[in-house]
Amino acid sequence: MNSEKLQLTRLTRNLRALSSAAAKSLHEQSERAAEELTQFKAVSQLPVMNERAAMRGKRGRVAVVCWDLGHNPAGRAYVLYKLLEKEWNVDLVGPVWSRYGDDLWKPIRDADLRVRSFRCNTLQDFMPKAELLAASQVYDLVYVCKPRLPSLYLGTLIKQVSNCPMIVDVDDFELAFFKTRKYASFDEISADATTALREPYEELATRYCQSLVAEADSVTVSNIALRKQFGGHMIRHARDESEFVNTPKTRRLGRARLGIADNEFALVFLGTPRPHKGVGEVVRALHELNDPSIVFHVVGKLTDESLCKQLEHYPDARVTFHPNCTFEELPAILSAADLVPLIQDLDHPISQHQIPAKVSDALSLGVPVIATAAPPLKDLIAAGAIIETDLQSLAAAIRFQCDESRNGRSLAHECRRNFEGELGMGINRVRLDFAIKEATARHAGMAPALLDLLTLVRNTYTLQRKAEYAQQAKEFSLPVNSDNLKSKDPHRKRRSSQSWFSSLPGKFNKQKKHDIAFFWKQNDTGLYGRRSDMIAKYLAASGRVNRIVHFDAPVSINSLNVQFSLKTHRSGSQQDRILHNIVDRQLGIVDDEITRHRTFVNSSQPKRGVLLGKPIAKRDEYSAYVREQLLAHDMQPETTHAWFCPIVWDASELIDNIPFASVTSDLIDDQRAWDANTPQAKRLDDCYRTTLSKSDLVFANCQSLADAMLEYAPDIHVVPNGAERFSELPEMSVPEALAAIKGPVVGYVGNLRDRIDWMLLHDVVSAMPDVSFVFLGPSDDTPNAVSLAKHANVHMLGVLPYDDLPRWLSHFDVGMMPHINNRLTERMNPLKIYNYFAAGLPIVASEVNNLGLLGETLQIARNADEFVAALNFALQGKPDTRSVGWQRTMDSIAWDVRVGEILDTLESSIRPRFRYSA
Repeated sequence: MNSEKLQLTRLTRNLRALSSAAAKSLHEQSERAAEELTQFKAVSQLPVMNERAAMRGKRGRVAVVCWDLGHNPAGRAYVLYKLLEKEWNVDLVGPVWSRYGDDLWKPIRDADLRVRSFRCNTLQDFMPKAELLAASQVYDLVYVCKPRLPSLYLGTLIKQVSNCPMIVDVDDFELAFFKTRKYASFDEISADATTALREPYEELATRYCQSLVAEADSVTVSNIALRKQFGGHMIRHARDESEFVNTPKTRRLGRARLGIADNEFALVFLGTPRPHKGVGEVVRALHELNDPSIVFHVVGKLTDESLCKQLEHYPDARVTFHPNCTFEELPAILSAADLVPLIQDLDHPISQHQIPAKVSDALSLGVPVIATAAPPLKDLIAAGAIIETDLQSLAAAIRFQCDESRNGRSLAHECRRNFEGELGMGINRVRLDFAIKEATARHAGMAPALLDLLTLVRNTYTLQRKAEYAQQAKEFSLPVNSDNLKSKDPHRKRRSSQSWFSSLPGKFNKQKKHDIAFFWKQNDTGLYGRRSDMIAKYLAASGRVNRIVHFDAPVSINSLNVQFSLKTHRSGSQQDRILHNIVDRQLGIVDDEITRHRTFVNSSQPKRGVLLGKPIAKRDEYSAYVREQLLAHDMQPETTHAWFCPIVWDASELIDNIPFASVTSDLIDDQRAWDANTPQAKRLDDCYRTTLSKSDLVFANCQSLADAMLEYAPDIHVVPNGAERFSELPEMSVPEALAAIKGPVVGYVGNLRDRIDWMLLHDVVSAMPDVSFVFLGPSDDTPNAVSLAKHANVHMLGVLPYDDLPRWLSHFDVGMMPHINNRLTERMNPLKIYNYFAAGLPIVASEVNNLGLLGETLQIARNADEFVAALNFALQGKPDTRSVGWQRTMDSIAWDVRVGEILDTLESSIRPRFRYSA
């Protein structure tokens, strides 16, 4: 044995002795700590303690963060999860990138794990979800698996939000997967961030992140080669000693599963076959041996074309391929093996730092491992845990092991002993505990380099989103008739250089135009072009409004936890867009000179953390938050109009706490009709009553809705919904999803839950098999929609953002509205009818209230037969949008006209109150 091997052997033995002593000491300390906990009710010394976890006897809550849970990086994360779960409550956290799939990595998909994840395609998908995921749960420790940007960024966020220690685990040299292996500086990546971070797991981002490993509170590595480069604590690819046990029965069943005969010597490779992993070299060796009793079983999908071609040159080797297996299936399959070959390409950069997990798998089951002397394996080879070979000796080494096995000389006990001393869960939990203690001791806040990482990603995201919004605005630039938005009050025109505010004393005389605090009841502003969106947009465009602060409904950060389940999360879904909306509003991405958009993110938990670097407020601080945002936009509450779109649950409190100049409510629907005869109905009614009774001015979009609210507001001004001037947009291309659908096309855009006449639709689509019916709206969780989609001519295409609406409508042949006639629809003024009209579509609707005066363009059907007949008539051609009659109707329903009327009513109604107050 040469001197290097002798030194490695001694080092390995000394490490084992130290580890055994440490394990014994730790066990004794744990017993003493448990006794003290019982006697004195001691608590953990970690900086943040999860009280519920403590009650269950766990040390706290840990996030194991993986940069992608959709392919094999999740394998190492799974190991770390299993090491921790004995003493900690563990969450497996991370994105699933569409490049690698849309679900959890198959080997862990059915494992009993707590997973918090989301799907994403680019940085624009990833960043807001990462921010909200981190902010919605407090942890005691974060363990980052692999220093790629997605995992390191998310881990750093959790560290900041939870004020907890962060460990970074390195089990590969990540730059070995790229051409350039030099670390990148902050300046280097900043110079090309927009491109480099689009897919933030690519080369430049990964080179940058390697330089941040040392900023962690502690580092762990999987092998000796990585420790030479990164330092840190050695945490092997550990396996559970109780789960990985090979018995005669297990071995017999495993061999039967793989089809291995009793007289066959089975080599088993388990994992993803790649050229550098030596699969081709093993096949070549078996070809040389030309022994049909020696069989190579490859458990894993072969996708590499070059490897496939290489294997074709060795016809005398017996090779059998099997599908991928799960982690739970792994022991049963690998127990069938007589030998596990790990013949890595010693010249390949990945082999210089990567230790195959199959070493642990095989040795745990008493199966010998034969391997080339790659640097990560040298200490295990020196310790006798692995049989060393080279390419020239491989065939002879396989023959020797085959003969030894057939002669009854088994290495099973020796393999198992080596596993328990180095690769088992027990010894590696001891080592991990040292890493946790180091991280806890070193944790003192955020390193400047980690703060730079957060700033880099946030700034890049902001620039990308602003550019996207600017492009959308350029493509979707609709004409506005500014004359319609001007005041119709002749007195105001004569006093054009001064508003009626100028007659007020003191600070009021500085006000030239209106300031408005606008409160929407949901979190989907800007997504669907709702009435509230249009009113806010045209108020800002009117020239009569100075500033607006637009508030979406408050959001409890803890309520967002439900969004981070792959079972419920869908990229591009309504909830997905809302998550983006929340973050974009916090960052001011959609702000302009007149309007600021904000959402009050809050928490009722004792430990609230931070979001986007700012502390999360208490729920009862909403009024203070609103006042703060108004002042930040140079708006004084005393000269600001409050505009509510009920139901706004906090309206009464805001009106009482903030001395608004006036209060306006705009009724869009009657939510009591959704929740009639339920406990929620009374709460809804109380909210309508208090909000409307405290309002100085009330609008409604239809008379029936106004009539329903007369008890609480006797003087309600009806201003119906409207539409933008879609027909004046230039011709637009056919949407890709629509191009594949054969026409003619009858379209529906909107809600698919509580107002659709499904029986009518089944009859109509069945009667018109040659017509395609396209539905744009959320439908995944609607059983009726799923049922309707079974018709061959029905296409459910998901949520449609408002900015894409004109393009889609321009390629429909007919717009339809198959609503049921009930208490809800009786008090609605359907916005989609106006949008259909503005796009120049003929319209067919069921017989419901408040459809507006749209002339012959709109046909009403009382039943399925009439609906079919009306559709057939409408399909004969679209209306002439250049005709005088059509233009006259468009001018009457355009949003610039509607909002001009609203502003005139606002000014004439509230002027006396202001003068009196002044």
